[in-house]
Amino acid sequence: MLMWNETEYNVSTLKIPSDMIWLPEIVLYNNADDKYQSFTSDRIVVIYPTGEVMWASPVIFLSNCQVDVTYFPFDTQHCELKFGPWQYDGTELRLNGTGDASVFKSDGEWDMEGVDSSSNVEYYPDHPGVPYYDVTYVINIRRRPVYYIFNLILPCVILAALSALTFLLPPESGEKISYGISVLLALTVFLLLMAETLPPSSVIPLVGQYHAATVVLVTLSLITSVLVINVHHRGGSGDPLPDWIRKLVLQRLNKLVCGKYKETPPRSRIVSLKTGSKPSCLKYIECHQMMEIPHRINSNGVQNNLGSSRKDRRQTADNDPFSESSIMKRMLSEVKKIADHLDHAKKEDCLKQDWITTAVVLDRFFLFLYILASFTTIIVIAFRVDWTAV
Repeated sequence: MLMWNETEYNVSTLKIPSDMIWLPEIVLYNNADDKYQSFTSDRIVVIYPTGEVMWASPVIFLSNCQVDVTYFPFDTQHCELKFGPWQYDGTELRLNGTGDASVFKSDGEWDMEGVDSSSNVEYYPDHPGVPYYDVTYVINIRRRPVYYIFNLILPCVILAALSALTFLLPPESGEKISYGISVLLALTVFLLLMAETLPPSSVIPLVGQYHAATVVLVTLSLITSVLVINVHHRGGSGDPLPDWIRKLVLQRLNKLVCGKYKETPPRSRIVSLKTGSKPSCLKYIECHQMMEIPHRINSNGVQNNLGSSRKDRRQTADNDPFSESSIMKRMLSEVKKIADHLDHAKKEDCLKQDWITTAVVLDRFFLFLYILASFTTIIVIAFRVDWTAV
């Protein structure tokens, strides 16, 4: 027994190498180091007159810890350190112990919440009925999420908000697709950064779920942008807007997104040509075309007879390319061509405007859907977060 009378020998403590006394063979069961050896040897121990031996020495342990990254970066980890004898059973050695978390200093990423200790008795199949004592320490640490919020979550939220601007770009600008692809590439970069930060695991963390949902939403916004651009340029081919699209988009969805489109019948400047009546200018030309030219006035102011009959005078006027009747006919033909061209252009403008209006309504409807889906994703993720850790 390492005991003595302190008053007799006037010695309060003894400090000797640990190899000079018997020490229990205590090892870390869940050791992850390449060397599996006792940590009590080759140290200095302090012996008191009562026989107590204090072993105090700095040791770095490398152990296994099952990390749960489900709520990363708002997660709390519980790591176990199991100490016990390797050869001594419960009839030869009993262990008990306590833990103290007050000496812990934060490294900026983790905060110590506490240390729990428990003494356990286990029975192993190679020695049935023989107890083995061990002491298990459970270290509870909580991750500080501020760094990851500003470097992983906040940029993703900003990119998701910027992706909504895709629906506000006009299709004729030609930048809707390229802008959406740029946002998608930026999200992919942040997804790779997050994959490097997290340990390999089959569990998808909350921030990973949010990133994945945002990538899906941005991809869907690209698909809808392609659809909107296709609808916008569909009027150039001369295809009329189908009635079911007009009822669904221009009447129902337009009211749903608070659009300003009002369906009015197209107005044409030459609609009188379709109804059979003539504009006043054409009536005037045709009236002068049918007028008879009974005589001409020569340079001396004398009236000359151009024919003895109306038929002769009409034939003479028709054969003369510089006669007033021929000029009026050619003018009437050119005016009709211009009127037909204006009518055709007006119809094409109406068709194009219908398709353009349909594309604008669809773009605004998809914008509302994107905003609703984004807020729903944020709310669902936020309700699963323990905000006391922030």
